[in-house]
Amino acid sequence: MLTLRGNSPATVDEKGRLKLPSIFRSALEKPLTSKDKPKKIDVINFYLTSLDLGNSLVLFPLSIWEQHEKALVNLPFMHPGKRKMLHSLSFHGSEITPDNQGRIVIPQKLREQARLAGEISILGMIDHLALWNTASYQELSSKDPVTSEDLMTLSRLGG
Repeated sequence: MLTLRGNSPATVDEKGRLKLPSIFRSALEKPLTSKDKPKKIDVINFYLTSLDLGNSLVLFPLSIWEQHEKALVNLPFMHPGKRKMLHSLSFHGSEITPDNQGRIVIPQKLREQARLAGEISILGMIDHLALWNTASYQELSSKDPVTSEDLMTLSRLGG
């Protein structure tokens, strides 16, 4: 099971490239072994999008994202909430393939909207990563902290 957890700083360079911190890269890499060849790493493709209108970005391994797509497909076609969600996910979405050095390029539109330049915070969210402008995240978490009511709701949901 994929488990991405914790917070790690990272840097988005002037060309929009992001090298994932080693703590997350090691969880994402899939080693292949062969008797004849040394160990090699499969390239993992990603789906990058936003769940909050571009304030932050989420980076899913493509195989995990495809599981979420299957759940979305099963929702009623004409439901307005589904359509709004799909529009937002597609508008902000991009399939990403890392370069030979393991960096991903964040499209300029998304970098600017989420204010991702220089040092950023990457949060492990179990099955995906959240990419935040550090100041934006700190501002949000001080305005909308986790409350005891949030914890009670989660416990009722079985969390």
